[in-house]
Amino acid sequence: MQISVGTKIALKFAGGAAFTAAGVVCGIFARADAALFAPLLAGLLFGVLGDFLLAAKNVREKRCEKLFFAGGIAAFAAGHIAYIVYFYRLAPHGYLAPLSAAAFAVAYVLVTATVCKFKYGVMLVPVSLYCFVVVYSFAAAVSAAAAGTAGVLVAVGAALFLVSDIVLSVYIFAPVRCRALGILNLAAYFPAQFLLALSILFV
Repeated sequence: MQISVGTKIALKFAGGAAFTAAGVVCGIFARADAALFAPLLAGLLFGVLGDFLLAAKNVREKRCEKLFFAGGIAAFAAGHIAYIVYFYRLAPHGYLAPLSAAAFAVAYVLVTATVCKFKYGVMLVPVSLYCFVVVYSFAAAVSAAAAGTAGVLVAVGAALFLVSDIVLSVYIFAPVRCRALGILNLAAYFPAQFLLALSILFV
């Protein structure tokens, strides 16, 4: 059965409200330090905003689609920057994290654009910058994995987030669209956000 756009939006908002509420409850229960709790909460809230903007592009006029999509990318990028701050405060990382992220981002965009024929169009630069930020977030989370249970949770959560974004890029930009990838994207995305929200319990 085909799910309506309105139902999809409602489900995404329910998921966003749930993982944000989980982060708030866990932060309060753990009496988390504000220096750790603030960037984590900001990352969760930017995720909700990103979900709203990406959902809005499906219901607004066609001419607004790229604007909403760019806004969604910007919101998720801001969320990842907030997560990077959170990960760094769990366990500081060195210059290898951003350098490896930059190298991966360049390689990914080049390969997908030239070999896989992804149709980035005017979104090439925003997607490239977002790719750098999300991979940097993953590298920072991996660096924090040694920080006990919280570090392991953020590492797994960031890995799932990266998988979710790679799947989403294939779903949106690949020459042939596969609807099953949309389900796989959400199947990785929501557990990623919940794991990041729950990590504050173990700091």
